[in-house]
Amino acid sequence: MAITYDFDTYRDQFETIKLERDENGILLVTLHTDGGELVWGLEARQELTDLWEAIGHDRGNRIVILTGSGDQFIGHESVPVNWTSNFGATHERFSIARRLVYGQLEIEVPMIAAVNGNVLFHAEQPLMCDLILSTPGALWADDSHIPVGVVPGDGVHVVWPAAIGLNRARHLFLTGGRYTAEQMLEFGGISEVVPKEDLLPRAYELAHQMLKLPDLALRSTRHVLTMGLRRSVFDNMSTGLLREHLAYLDPEGPFKS
Repeated sequence: MAITYDFDTYRDQFETIKLERDENGILLVTLHTDGGELVWGLEARQELTDLWEAIGHDRGNRIVILTGSGDQFIGHESVPVNWTSNFGATHERFSIARRLVYGQLEIEVPMIAAVNGNVLFHAEQPLMCDLILSTPGALWADDSHIPVGVVPGDGVHVVWPAAIGLNRARHLFLTGGRYTAEQMLEFGGISEVVPKEDLLPRAYELAHQMLKLPDLALRSTRHVLTMGLRRSVFDNMSTGLLREHLAYLDPEGPFKS
């Protein structure tokens, strides 16, 4: 028997995600921790992975808007788990990391990122959206990997170069650098810089503009425009995860005694 995904069955199932959907099928996904900025960790990672699967199977969703709470898109990352503690934990991490990226790219409807502030951790989430809005002066970075001695191999090594170009991404990763929203716009990594008070209204304006198109056209366009990124992620994800895992095993790495 086929599994059915009804909005009412999953809308209140998440601790770190608030879901709101209007009569037009525009789904607002708000990331948070206790109503404030999201603290990235195991729970958020698992819940977002499960959410992408639910969204992708629910035909009632026609446009997805992804945003955060508070003054940052993701406030900070909790203390990383030592995935080298046992094989089962490592395998689970690999599985979640793959499904987190694959699941978002498999969503067929257009996605709009309304980035409400700094996105210093796991910026691949908004960068895999189709239209990306960011508040003025917001900083974009990857503080989850190189700055703490970890290889950026869980998909960010594919998504960032696709968004801003290989050389800019290499500079970002290897130096632990940061780019402003204005630089990201110049690089072509985001679509618009929008004042915070106008962020969600602009996202909904764009969503309503896209809803004028037939549903099949919207879904098919999202599919063909993410095809190259999906292929690149599929080809490079496993190697990236293995290289990242080696960093955890390094005696001089983040879990050195």
